[in-house]
Amino acid sequence: MRSFIVPILLMIAFSLSAQSLKVGEKLSYSVSYNEEKYGFSAKVQQLSPEIIFDYALTSENFATGTIKIRQKAQQSATKMRNRFSEEDKALTLQDEISVFPSQVMIDALGNGTQIKLDVGNGVKIFQKGKTKNLDIQFFTTENGALKQQLKTISAVELQSKEGKEHIWISKDLGQATIVEMELGWHIKLDAWISSLPLTDKPQDFLGKLISAPEIKSLNVRLANASYITMEDLSDPGKPYIDKEYFCPMEGIRLKTHNDSITTILFYTEGYEHESYKWRGYDGKFASGINLQMSYSEIDKTIGKPETPRWATDVMILYPQQKMIVYYNMPNDENDTKAIENAKIGFLEFQ
Repeated sequence: MRSFIVPILLMIAFSLSAQSLKVGEKLSYSVSYNEEKYGFSAKVQQLSPEIIFDYALTSENFATGTIKIRQKAQQSATKMRNRFSEEDKALTLQDEISVFPSQVMIDALGNGTQIKLDVGNGVKIFQKGKTKNLDIQFFTTENGALKQQLKTISAVELQSKEGKEHIWISKDLGQATIVEMELGWHIKLDAWISSLPLTDKPQDFLGKLISAPEIKSLNVRLANASYITMEDLSDPGKPYIDKEYFCPMEGIRLKTHNDSITTILFYTEGYEHESYKWRGYDGKFASGINLQMSYSEIDKTIGKPETPRWATDVMILYPQQKMIVYYNMPNDENDTKAIENAKIGFLEFQ
């Protein structure tokens, strides 16, 4: 089993500023480890009483999972969890912290005393260092449209006594956050993703280049998603490269052919598909549907499909929407009430 270095983000409870990191928001980092460069994202699911967050990293072998930090660890842990593997789908930390610090770490930073920390290479003494400014991208929604702006944040250095390990902490995100670290490997915060438009029309994305400006909000959601690539260069006249992007924490999967979008899938919370347990996509669509609708509500909103179907069909085509809906249908075709209330597993646009 291969392990991957991922960032350990310390967050310290200062008084809230005008904009504060909240449940559902995501921090997107770039990581350099030896010769490898990849992305890491942490999306907050819960801050109290236990801390829960989803993570994803785009190293050579994609890893994604959910981390839960027990209250005891939040109070007293001085060891940081900074290696996750592809098998770490669900971790509960009893005496370690990850992303969020323990109270003893917060106290040490607040009163300026030295603290012993194990950041992955043994116990070291850390102390306060210098201050510097960093630029990050901030994404939010304004009047239903994606808004992007550059934020300059101030960060204070926490360095090892030997001067070989460095952690820069900013309190400009409302709750103090590690925005950069140098621990023999390097990580830096690139983007803070607050909220995104929820009225996308996926049909309009089909056939567009993934780099097109109108795909921006979808690409922001896919930040630090992983992808697999299939290539066929055997015919010089018709070479192709197919890519599949996976972002379980956002409930999105996307396929491209020569960088043009061919398929987009949106999953519901907890749906298990192709070895991943997906978080639910939280957006609505221009057609008026959303992933919380039942079988009958979909039909009432966009009309019944033009193709014949059995009452218990799991896969139902809506050609007028370029959409296929995968339902969690009951097995009994006579159970009309269960059929009417059947929920969506995922939507596929192609």
